[in-house]
Amino acid sequence: MSAPQTNLEKQEKRHWGPIVGITLALIVAVVAAVYFIGADEVENDAVDPDGTPDAVVEQADDMDATSGAIETDREIDEAMDEAQEADN
Repeated sequence: MSAPQTNLEKQEKRHWGPIVGITLALIVAVVAAVYFIGADEVENDAVDPDGTPDAVVEQADDMDATSGAIETDREIDEAMDEAQEADN
């Protein structure tokens, strides 16, 4: 079976835009792939010299806090909770 009306010039004009769009999308995909494949690995800069992450070290430091610091922290938390309840 053949197409009932084949006008190659008309079809050529109508397909120009989609072909350019597909070509641009392929170019962007290739550039993105090259960028991500060639990117350096992210180094973990939040690590202590002994290999302990900083968050763990900070948590351990908080555990050594004085009772006054803990009480102040509780008061701050309560004040924040009260302010949040007042906003609601």
